[in-house]
Amino acid sequence: MKDKRIIAGVAIGVAALAAVGILLAYKKKSKKDKFLSAADDAANRFKGKLSSLERKARKEYKNLVHEGEDLAGKAREWADKARLQ
Repeated sequence: MKDKRIIAGVAIGVAALAAVGILLAYKKKSKKDKFLSAADDAANRFKGKLSSLERKARKEYKNLVHEGEDLAGKAREWADKARLQ
């Protein structure tokens, strides 16, 4: 009788540990999935911000090129006027 109780106790303990192990594995998977989802969201936001920054930089570059062309034109005009005098 005593042996049956020991075996039953061990079996219940093993079953309880297995249940706890399954629950912990599920929680870890759930945390991992949440982390991966948050990382994907952060990556998408970063890509969006980077794309926006790239558009702004391209626009600024175009503006600076036009400004430089205007200044070069004015410099040519002044040089031409200086030669004529």
